[in-house]
Amino acid sequence: MKQKSILIILLILSIITIILNDFIFSNTIEIIPIGNELGQILSNLSLAYISSYIFYLLVVVTKEKKDRKNVYNSVYHLTNSLIAHGYSIYDEIIEASGADKSDYNKKTISEDDYFKLCEISDIRYTPKNRFFGSPFNPRYANLAQHIYNGTVTQTNRYIEKVFEFMPFLDSDFIALLNKLRHSGFFKMNANMLVMVTQGNVPNQKVGKWESMYEYLEIIREIEKYNERHHSKFK
Repeated sequence: MKQKSILIILLILSIITIILNDFIFSNTIEIIPIGNELGQILSNLSLAYISSYIFYLLVVVTKEKKDRKNVYNSVYHLTNSLIAHGYSIYDEIIEASGADKSDYNKKTISEDDYFKLCEISDIRYTPKNRFFGSPFNPRYANLAQHIYNGTVTQTNRYIEKVFEFMPFLDSDFIALLNKLRHSGFFKMNANMLVMVTQGNVPNQKVGKWESMYEYLEIIREIEKYNERHHSKFK
């Protein structure tokens, strides 16, 4: 039984005890010795519990609701930023493949369609409309470097920010974020970056890297969870 249910049951029993002792049986003859004294003790204990419960509602519950709203408002927006960077695993492939964005949807693209795009995506593709650094000192990056920056560096950064609210987080949500961070692609993504940097890529196409799609599916799970459980606090 949940703690909230137990507290409510005790409240109801306390109210019933006071009604029985102070109103219904207040003028009846004692059935057992010291029955009146026992009744007064139970009545006083019930009054004390009711007072504690009211204090609990006004101070503890009200504060918890306020804290929960403020915390999950922050968690919602931080998670949205995490999701946006996480979807770079899809966005970068779409751009590198030259596919029409209107033909696919990152939330619904199938594994087969995704890997068809990977087969025609050059891992060294370097977009000229995006770069790292400042406009005065741009550093153009290839597909591998952009994916690494989004799927590892930035998503891990936002996971750490979300984990700052750990005491307030649901364990299922924590498990979901850890599932992303410990996924095969998250851990092995750096290998792709190293290969490209060192020029050790025998085939310049991304190809079928199965853990890439697994990563995309986890991002979808996080997005669904965030909208289902956190969006009401935004």
